[in-house]
Amino acid sequence: MIKIMKKLDSFITELYKYDEADQQRQAAFYFVRDIPYSTVNSHSLRDAIDSNHADCHAKSELLKYLFKAIGYDTQSIIMLYRLRNFPAEVQYIPNQLDYHYVPQILLNNVWVSVDATYDPPLASLGFIVNEWDGSTSTVFAEKSLGQKVENNINSDFDKKRAEIETSLKGAFLLHADQIISYQIKFNEWLMSVREV
Repeated sequence: MIKIMKKLDSFITELYKYDEADQQRQAAFYFVRDIPYSTVNSHSLRDAIDSNHADCHAKSELLKYLFKAIGYDTQSIIMLYRLRNFPAEVQYIPNQLDYHYVPQILLNNVWVSVDATYDPPLASLGFIVNEWDGSTSTVFAEKSLGQKVENNINSDFDKKRAEIETSLKGAFLLHADQIISYQIKFNEWLMSVREV
């Protein structure tokens, strides 16, 4: 963990070399966005820094950490979305719904969404790879089927989330091999694009 904190501290020091606040924010965004997206062993801030792979949750946590380090309030949006129809192994997952995390930064008393989920090579596969001007919201990288601000109460969303999580846990227990197979194939597919 000490090694990871040193890497983060070093990068935060680099952010302070920019003269303009929007340049600092943009540098943090692009640093996180350009970490290769992955869904296997990529769920935490530690994974993002240690293995240089991250899913949307890890990227959201890392970007919030960096924004907080340079003096901004942050929060996350949690949204429900449907998995893409590829690779073919997705058909073996009983419930094709998942959660997408998007960090927000408070700028001029407005919450600005900053979705840094997908890295540039994935644009060729149809993924939304955002650019950011440092001050206005990016588009969401996934189509929302419902959302809420993390830690806020939204009874309809929370009820649906509880139902889906129960379904996902049950599906994982019953179909763990298929779900893991999908994740492995999905990540292999992403890696094959990066190798071109």
